[in-house]
Amino acid sequence: MTPDETRTAEGILFTDFYQLTMAQLYFRYGMHERDAQFDHFFRSYPDYGTHQAGYCINAGLEWLVEWMQTARFGEDEIAFLRSQTSASGRPLFADDFLDWLKRHGTFDSLNLAAIPEGRVVHPNIPLVTVR
Repeated sequence: MTPDETRTAEGILFTDFYQLTMAQLYFRYGMHERDAQFDHFFRSYPDYGTHQAGYCINAGLEWLVEWMQTARFGEDEIAFLRSQTSASGRPLFADDFLDWLKRHGTFDSLNLAAIPEGRVVHPNIPLVTVR
């Protein structure tokens, strides 16, 4: 991967546009100033063809926390988002939202509650709750 591809694959933009457009909607309606809770979970066990897994082991929490401590919306990320347009050519993200992201777009004020690594986990049960 090129350095730009690596930064996108590992940085704050390692998400989909749905998440970013919903964040903009929360910002637009002032919901970013209220407490909120989101749960991260999986919907079904992995299917390995002839073998259907009957359980999963929770893993990756340490990586998630380390990523959250370093991921930031810097100049390059804001410039990329500013360059994105709809099919009609209109900007996808408003300047005031992008300015807010640049100033406040970190995970520093979030609280995590998570199932410890190495525990057996099941579908539709929150692995991580973000507040």
